[in-house]
Amino acid sequence: MSLLKTMPLHPIVWRETGAQKKRQELADSAEANRPRAANSKFDNQMAIFESESDFGPAMVMHPTENYVIVADAASRINIWNFASSECVNRFSNCNPPGTLVTSLNIANTHEQGLLLAGSTDGVVRVWKSADDPAECRLLTAWRTLTDLQPTAAMVTDWQQEEGYLFTAFSPLIRLWDVERSQLIQDITTGPEGAAPFVCSMCHDRLGPRMLMAGCSDGSVRTYDWRVQPKLSLVHMFREHKGQVFHVSSPCFPSVNNNTLIVSGTLSGEVKIWDTRAGSSVQSFVLHSSGMKAMAVHPYAPIIATGTQSQKILISNFEGKELNSIKYYDGFLGQRIGPVTSLAFHPYKMYLACTSSDRFLSMYQSSV
Repeated sequence: MSLLKTMPLHPIVWRETGAQKKRQELADSAEANRPRAANSKFDNQMAIFESESDFGPAMVMHPTENYVIVADAASRINIWNFASSECVNRFSNCNPPGTLVTSLNIANTHEQGLLLAGSTDGVVRVWKSADDPAECRLLTAWRTLTDLQPTAAMVTDWQQEEGYLFTAFSPLIRLWDVERSQLIQDITTGPEGAAPFVCSMCHDRLGPRMLMAGCSDGSVRTYDWRVQPKLSLVHMFREHKGQVFHVSSPCFPSVNNNTLIVSGTLSGEVKIWDTRAGSSVQSFVLHSSGMKAMAVHPYAPIIATGTQSQKILISNFEGKELNSIKYYDGFLGQRIGPVTSLAFHPYKMYLACTSSDRFLSMYQSSV
């Protein structure tokens, strides 16, 4: 049975039509709001939650529900409703002791949404009805690699249009057709023994056939998965000096209608690339002492970065600081500790932050 189509025809059509309409309305609103959003400040704390365990690096926000989903160090997946300030479900991801969930993706929001969790044991687990304690169940799981080390992070990216999941560990990127449970293609970042590790990954939101990878050698690479693996490398940007731990592609083009890529390194350097240019079009350092987490809003030229020194910086694509969020400066008391992960809402001007003191904070833009 298909993993992605488990409902009768008529409910699927009804749900798909309603959900697609809602997503399109959200996207249109985000697009219209972009000029104002470019100078927005995230100075309104919406909610704050405390976890039973330390947070891991994986966090995602649901596009149409008021959910923020986070994995903790005990490999439990926590789903919070930030509108009602309650935890709607918490369950084990069932990975072995000593392993962590390092990636989360939401698939099929037009039907019964699925939650894809990738962990350091090399397994992707697909959960159905994750927000319902009575109905939550493991739908399927498969091992993407057999030689993963328990301490290695699995990097994933979900491509909704064709139902593809990209998984990466070390120098190997794998493309999976989830509906058919089939491996489509393997792409390596270089010859064996000399290939850099893949540290971050995203697909082109304007042209869904391109994949961007941030690598351990400081390179940002673009691949076309329609062609043979040996010919799939389209371009390699080599200006960064350190590991590229974040790469993203916003849902809006540059002035020449080209795709933009935003990348960041642990040293605090951020670069913005035009895919048809041979070099970066913007480059700036946001944290001279380094940064731990980074997020880019899909529909607004806004970058959020976080550090171990208990600070979140909100900047635009020119590197201008719009505002900062620091420890203990919020009206709710506990604000943030050392930042562990950041995530923007796919459409709305919401920002989620986890910290090493087991707190999850939600912020809203003033726009």
